[in-house]
Amino acid sequence: MKIICVVWILAIIFPFSFTLAEEEPDSGLIVHEWGTFTTFHSPNNQSIRWYLSSPATDPLPSFVKPSVGTKAGYFSIRMETPVLYFYTDRVRKAAVKASMAAGNVTEMYPGASFRNLEFFSTELMAPRLEMTWDVELIPPDASAATSLQLPHDTAKANNHYFFARDVPEAAFVIAPDPAGQEGAVKQVEKFIFYRGASQAHIGSPA
Repeated sequence: MKIICVVWILAIIFPFSFTLAEEEPDSGLIVHEWGTFTTFHSPNNQSIRWYLSSPATDPLPSFVKPSVGTKAGYFSIRMETPVLYFYTDRVRKAAVKASMAAGNVTEMYPGASFRNLEFFSTELMAPRLEMTWDVELIPPDASAATSLQLPHDTAKANNHYFFARDVPEAAFVIAPDPAGQEGAVKQVEKFIFYRGASQAHIGSPA
């Protein structure tokens, strides 16, 4: 049987959404979202589910953790490597919320808090989650940026994850430990990274 694999550039037609709220909104903040989706389709344009392990078998740095309740199963859409870049003219705080229809964010860094929405799969008994990142954004030329250190994984130094940091104008993203442990080291990155899977159905553009 012929199977069509489609890799999508992240676009609004997909069942993933994010919102951003600022404490002091103004025109000095720009957000860029970048990523891809993978879907499989039969010749008659029907979505084909395939098995995804939990966590995904694709290697990621050890500090990237699976989200709570991530389960293996059959999915029709794989949200591969989306990232959010922030460009800001000053230090500012913001809240980013993300959710995926009929699925979930499965891995992320920095970590996020979450709340249950509804069960998207009686098969997996998995609740759909809304993820929230409460972050501080530091411009790369700010004095506070000079002391910030990004996490590394020496065993996976050449992992494709690290190439996403090669955007010098992007702000540093600082997030508290989602476990809320007092005195815990805050998580620092040049973006918000997330990956996910969905059981939603979408037609092929072919």
